[in-house]
Amino acid sequence: MGRCSDARDRLLAVASQLVHERGYTAVSVSDICKAAGLKKGSFYHFFRSKHELVLATLDRFAEHQEVGMQQALQSGRPVSEQLAGMLTSMYAGYMRAKRNFGSAHGCPLGNLAQEMAHRDTDIQNKLATIFARWQTQLIFLLRRAADRGELRVPDAERSAEALVAYVQGVTLLAKTTNDPDVFLRLAHGMVALAQAELPTAPAPIDVEEPSHSDGLHTCQASEVLS
Repeated sequence: MGRCSDARDRLLAVASQLVHERGYTAVSVSDICKAAGLKKGSFYHFFRSKHELVLATLDRFAEHQEVGMQQALQSGRPVSEQLAGMLTSMYAGYMRAKRNFGSAHGCPLGNLAQEMAHRDTDIQNKLATIFARWQTQLIFLLRRAADRGELRVPDAERSAEALVAYVQGVTLLAKTTNDPDVFLRLAHGMVALAQAELPTAPAPIDVEEPSHSDGLHTCQASEVLS
């Protein structure tokens, strides 16, 4: 039983690493088996497909995320330190990746979302659930900080959503520039954002077709490749 468990854990670990490094579509079952040192028969004993395996890696990620948040909640550290620590801990991870591989690969969830959320409903739903759970955990953390007088949090739900978006944006910037110091420079922005007066409703916006002369125009992939 132990060997079977070890083999399954190895497949999960290797799949997580390879998909993070290369992307979902660039990794095959053969790649995973080779890196794990297992035959395909072992792979198909546990998983029917690469798709099923990747969904299982997301389940495992969610479990680890839950454990990490529970440890944070029980640590007794000030919430301001915990919020900033989310980015400073990412800095440490990026520095290890930069030393070992020359660059960091970004957030595994963010990368997978950008590649697959519009292609695969199962993956999209699993990722959305993980992000929603993360947001719920942050809401709890912010409300506790407000109750204790540690932070002034006008709206915990909006602040939590903004914090998730902030972390993803900082992570993307660090990956794009290959500059882990971004995490340190922007870490305390987490505390400021948690206490910011965010609008309760979006301001009305007239939606128009963007022109290519617009400096803020964000093109679609099809426009880049055409």
